[in-house]
Amino acid sequence: MEEEAARVTCLDTSVLIDAMRNDARARAAMESAAEDGIATTEVTVYELYVGAHREGQPVEQDLRGIARALAEIEVLPLVRPATIRAAALTSLLRSQGREVGTLDILIAAIALAHGVTKVLTRDPADFGRIPGIRVETY
Repeated sequence: MEEEAARVTCLDTSVLIDAMRNDARARAAMESAAEDGIATTEVTVYELYVGAHREGQPVEQDLRGIARALAEIEVLPLVRPATIRAAALTSLLRSQGREVGTLDILIAAIALAHGVTKVLTRDPADFGRIPGIRVETY
């Protein structure tokens, strides 16, 4: 099971947004990653839904797009081991002067807690500083 998880790729929010906007590179990268399995995290789901609201009101078209995008992707939950790992990673990176945004730390920690070590993102800079994460981009 752990060996299978190591082959899975965690999709960052940027990839899903680009794919929903029909970016050919994002779609190709997702299709390639899907051969070994793809997942995303509840943090990414949160970010997608934040983007699907304008002035506090849901945008129905965006909500439908999110539902379609998530329909066939496993969503990894935020579990206590991930929370603890995120805290440790935050502390470590701060001590090195290499801070990473909280949401990206949480995405990486959730992936790692579920045995997933690969993240596909359009924005590799933050994820590239997180120990244990291999970054793929397009």
